[in-house]
Amino acid sequence: MKVSCFSAEGDLYFTTKLQNYTAVERDEVKLVCELSKAIADVKWFKDGKEITPSKNIAISTDGKKRILMVRKAEKANIGEYTCDCGSDKTTAKLNIEGNPAETREGNVQWRFAWILPAEYLDQRVDVYAFIVSILSQDFTK
Repeated sequence: MKVSCFSAEGDLYFTTKLQNYTAVERDEVKLVCELSKAIADVKWFKDGKEITPSKNIAISTDGKKRILMVRKAEKANIGEYTCDCGSDKTTAKLNIEGNPAETREGNVQWRFAWILPAEYLDQRVDVYAFIVSILSQDFTK
């Protein structure tokens, strides 16, 4: 793709730079920057390699904004992202943290929400004790 970033009014530049971002695994991530002019081509890079759109990566334009979207963040997306218009560029680091619903071993931690009919409200301590006993068991054996 050819980059055409020059105009009669001067060189194109970024008015809003990319910001470092930390996301959670499986979240949608948007890296957004803004140019001085709406009509301009840019190239996106991750760790120095040009990015092409894929099932999980979308590149879009909204007026002067340039957007790189990661639809479902994963550890492989960690890195340094650059948007380059030829006469200027902006760079930010993307970090992906593990999903808090999973332990380091990968076991899912279940969270419960109980809705009890009014006649059972006086028995909620027994229900709580039951839940605690289930959650304290080791099901990995």
